Amino acid sequence: MARKIRVTSICAPHTVYNGSEDYKAIAHEVADYIEGHIRKVFCRENDLIVLPEVYDRPAGIPRDRAKLYYTERGNIVLDRVKSLAKENKVNIVFSAIMDGGDGHMRSRQ
Repeated sequence: MARKIRVTSICAPHTVYNGSEDYKAIAHEVADYIEGHIRKVFCRENDLIVLPEVYDRPAGIPRDRAKLYYTERGNIVLDRVKSLAKENKVNIVFSAIMDGGDGHMRSRQ
């Protein structure tokens, strides 16, 4: 017999790029922003939370700065999302652009 699960999709706008070149600070701001939206849905006893695609990329960041942001960001946002998932015993679907290890950036889930 199939087990019913509760899925929540977060549909909030991306954070907005503020022009700063302190990409680690931006990554921490993005992580705080995403965490705030995830915490809002914990009261629903979710089995799965789905985040928008590349939700950790600030809206409006120029392409030439995006790679610098992704490099500096590293796993800051991913580690925060993983920690929240583990702490609250919920699965979170999260895709992000990551370094593929071969000099190319790739979308990862």
